[in-house]
Amino acid sequence: MLIPDSKWGSLYRVDDQGLSPGQILLQGRWGKIIIETGEKHTQYHRENILEIVRQAEFPKKPSRLSASYVFPLFEAADLFHKWRWDDGCKQCVYLVGPVDVEAACHLGEINCLPPIEKFDETEIARAYWRGDQKAFGRDFTKLWMPELLIDSPLIVFGCLTEPF
Repeated sequence: MLIPDSKWGSLYRVDDQGLSPGQILLQGRWGKIIIETGEKHTQYHRENILEIVRQAEFPKKPSRLSASYVFPLFEAADLFHKWRWDDGCKQCVYLVGPVDVEAACHLGEINCLPPIEKFDETEIARAYWRGDQKAFGRDFTKLWMPELLIDSPLIVFGCLTEPF
């Protein structure tokens, strides 16, 4: 299977074991979980603030509630994979690509997601949507954990890691 040319190069996703090459992953799974669980979900408040700021100030950026999540760096995906494994999730790192290579996207920094102690959550959300890696006096370029939101389903090209 040919990997389509992407303006982002290779893209990686951490997901459940057993995905097959050619499989299509629908976008918006995270948002569906947040919306269905509602305020009982531990990330509901954070995602609500991010969505309010996005709608008001960054409306052309894809919503975290309806986008696909990928990593533009294998190292970031692998680190996230290891963190998720420690959390009890048996997942793998996959090489993926957007079905729509022209889809709207946003490059954000996971370390810049609210909450960040002693800072206003709305300001943190603005920094996330600006893609600010040095927000709040913290230089995240040393442990850069970029996530790319893409307003497109994904196609799986293959598994790059085995579960631990």
